[in-house]
Amino acid sequence: MSKSKGLSPAEHVELGRDLKHARALLLDAAATCRCYGKLSHQLYDLADTLTVPRSWLERVLIEAVGADAMVEGVHCRDVYFGELAESKVEDV
Repeated sequence: MSKSKGLSPAEHVELGRDLKHARALLLDAAATCRCYGKLSHQLYDLADTLTVPRSWLERVLIEAVGADAMVEGVHCRDVYFGELAESKVEDV
C-alpha cells in the first residue's frame, strides 16, 4: 500500500471492523469493572475517543467511493459506524 494513495475500500472495511471490535472490547471491559468506578469511566472515555478517527476515516472513504456506495456488501456509511458483524465479536 502506498501512503499517497491511502487505503483501498477493502482495507477500509477491515479497519472499520477492527476499530468497532476494539471499541466493543473496551465497552465490555468498562462494564465488567463497574465496581471500580473511576477505571470504568476511563475505559468508557477511551472507547469514545475512537469516534474522531473513525469519523475522519469515514469521510476519506466517502470521498473515494461516493456517499451511496457499497463496499464489500457494506454501505460505506456503515463501515466505521454500523453494527459490528457477529462473526467479528469472538473472544480473542
